[in-house]
Amino acid sequence: MPTVLLLKSDYERIGGPESLLRSLAENLDRKRFRPVLGVLRRPGQPPLAEYPATLPQIDIRWQGGVALPASIGRIAKAARQSGAALIHTHDMRANAAARVLRFVHPIPWIAHVHGWLGHTHRGRWRLYEAIDRRVVRAADLVLVGSASARREVCGCGVERVEIVPNFVPMPAQPPPEPSAARAELGLPPTAFLAGMLGRLHRGKGQHVFIAAMAGLARKGIEARGLIVGDGPERARLQALAMAKGVADRITFTGFVADATRYIAAVDVLAVPSLKESLPLTAIEAMSFARPVVASRAGDLPVLLGAGEHGMLVPVGDAAALAEALACLAADPDRRCRLGAAGRARAAAAYSTGPALSRLEACYADLIERCHGHAPTADADTLRSAE
Repeated sequence: MPTVLLLKSDYERIGGPESLLRSLAENLDRKRFRPVLGVLRRPGQPPLAEYPATLPQIDIRWQGGVALPASIGRIAKAARQSGAALIHTHDMRANAAARVLRFVHPIPWIAHVHGWLGHTHRGRWRLYEAIDRRVVRAADLVLVGSASARREVCGCGVERVEIVPNFVPMPAQPPPEPSAARAELGLPPTAFLAGMLGRLHRGKGQHVFIAAMAGLARKGIEARGLIVGDGPERARLQALAMAKGVADRITFTGFVADATRYIAAVDVLAVPSLKESLPLTAIEAMSFARPVVASRAGDLPVLLGAGEHGMLVPVGDAAALAEALACLAADPDRRCRLGAAGRARAAAAYSTGPALSRLEACYADLIERCHGHAPTADADTLRSAE
């Protein structure tokens, strides 16, 4: 049985890539592939506990560019010890490491681009992303989660790109009404509650959401906002909420390990991204039968259709977002219809089964092309690569 080394940096947070990795690890066909998680971790960084206990993990000490040769040696050791038939990377640091690794330990390499944020980045992250756009050209295969991401990756000169649609496990039953989840979380029990989930980054559009909440206040609509997540924009966003006069209407939760409780609590999920691929948060909300109002960014129009599975607004248009939220606040029946339609859409096109089948086909094809057969390793050899 071939081993797949899933290489990921530990950024001390759980976001879309980490959630997707967790679902992948829990649902990959263990009769065909053996996943092992290699975590690039800086000294002193505590491990994340959110990955499933059934997924073997190797800690790989990462000390930055100045110690790159030593780090690459540890990754090569982890690949040999696990008997990895291929390496599947999931972020910019892992991509760069895999690119260098190929010079000392040739191994089939899949780079998974979970979404570039482009012009919405600030500072050094814009440089890092520019480097990543060049690095992934060397991968044997690049995976993306949407058609819009595929076009962007192909535009960087990548020749082999496959779409594995972003996916979420479908809850067996729709969650309870929002009031039950709110009681557990201490949120307002009866007010119309619109939420946002994700890293606090300009590209995700939390500033647009705050401006829309101010618009609802001016209309006299009794609404509350919920911003779940943390990130570099938190202080700026809290100051913006204060300046817009809605600080008392918006709750910032900070980082939470399990965001699904908050999805269950909202009446509507807002996804006003400025730059996007296909966000897991939107699919998760649909799987929970919560209606989604999103910008026309990335593949969100494909996900939501022409209004039958959710509502779409122009990118960056806070007034249009406020109008859509006001419409749903006044129409509980429409919220219910959109929620049910969205859940059906998520189950049909973005559930675990079809996406994992496509991913497993990519694994099998690359292993066959590069190896002709799959190397294996004795499980007893799997140990820390410290």
